[in-house]
Amino acid sequence: IYQSAEKAVQEMSGQEGAKALALDDSRVKKYAPVTKGFDENIGKYSALAYLEAESASF
Repeated sequence: IYQSAEKAVQEMSGQEGAKALALDDSRVKKYAPVTKGFDENIGKYSALAYLEAESASF
């Protein structure tokens, strides 16, 4: 998820872009079905990762 967030920061696509990139990542797709609460939490996880990646880019 963090690598997707880094890419979203580079592309300036925002938190929604980070979420979309994460959902398209094969590693995320692999574990999504077996991760409890994935659908409820992916937005939170991608938003946090985006904020961390954004801070790291300064």
